[in-house]
Amino acid sequence: MKFIKISMILTILFSLFGCANTMHSLQRTSETFNNTKDEIWPIIISEIGIEYPIQVIEKESGLISTQGVNIEGSFDNFVNPTKCMLNRREMINVRMGISVFEIQPEKTKVMIKTHYMAYELYFMEQFPKWRVAHTNGRLENRILNNIEQKLR
Repeated sequence: MKFIKISMILTILFSLFGCANTMHSLQRTSETFNNTKDEIWPIIISEIGIEYPIQVIEKESGLISTQGVNIEGSFDNFVNPTKCMLNRREMINVRMGISVFEIQPEKTKVMIKTHYMAYELYFMEQFPKWRVAHTNGRLENRILNNIEQKLR
């Protein structure tokens, strides 16, 4: 009986106040390089392909797509925290779509879009479910930084 009262009070409090909103990080997810597509392409393939198996690779259209990769451990390196402190993430899965296109001779834009799904247990649920998680931009920014370093 006491548990039911506490559960009802917590449910009412969460419905009134909700969980804190998370802030999206201001990390970059695209960059324009002063190089040709032919110079950048092999660097991107080597940067992505080791950790994220490539599913689609079309140099002519500039499209690269990865398979989903499950990540366990420190999720804060990849996605914004859960909206509620009482939620618990078990695992996340990431897929990437990368566009590489020359906007001018010797100027190539690289755009990285990540799609994260979190295997997450929400407060007052019995079983975890796959839910969309929002990128904090750190992975995309790290990849772009590595490309910059290799181009130097």
